Amino acid sequence: MKSKFLYMTIFILILIGSNLTYAQKGERNYKFSVEKSLITWIAKKGEVKYSGSMKIKDGYIIFNNDDLQQAVLFANVQSIDCKECGSQEDAAKIMEFVRSSNFLNTKNMDYASFKLFKASKLENSKDGNYRIEGNLTIIGYSNTVGMAVMISEKKDKIYLEGKISLNRTLWKLNDPENSEIEHIGHTVELFLNLEGELN
Repeated sequence: MKSKFLYMTIFILILIGSNLTYAQKGERNYKFSVEKSLITWIAKKGEVKYSGSMKIKDGYIIFNNDDLQQAVLFANVQSIDCKECGSQEDAAKIMEFVRSSNFLNTKNMDYASFKLFKASKLENSKDGNYRIEGNLTIIGYSNTVGMAVMISEKKDKIYLEGKISLNRTLWKLNDPENSEIEHIGHTVELFLNLEGELN
């Protein structure tokens, strides 16, 4: 009787395990959460460092088996803030310029977009488990960017972490003419922390 119960338990566990494995195969479409996702930015030059964050507006990522096939992300540039920008007065000046028509033009353009066009799986890499490339578009200017990302799937959720280093001048995000904040470095680092659910 005990052995029969044991065999039945093992059979059920195998069945559950096979269903879990099957659930991770095939096409899976995840929608990124606006509330649980965040993009952090850092710009520095020498000893001067500024940092802040912005929310996302929308986005999704699609897998077929282990292949990353599509990914689109829209950053909500109107939500950009400056958490580490010196005094309140300095932070206000920086944000006024960043949101102005001379920089991100947030009144007329409410998002920046990233659209994947290439992805490859990484093996034994400390930087991540996927290498992705895509077009990053900011206020009408597009350039190709690439980065290693760490992607993990747990039950019906997905988590993505990655870092992009940008030369902001390639997107015409130049220094102001009055040079009050021109000491911000041309290299801006974006740290992605995204969470999504199965759609």
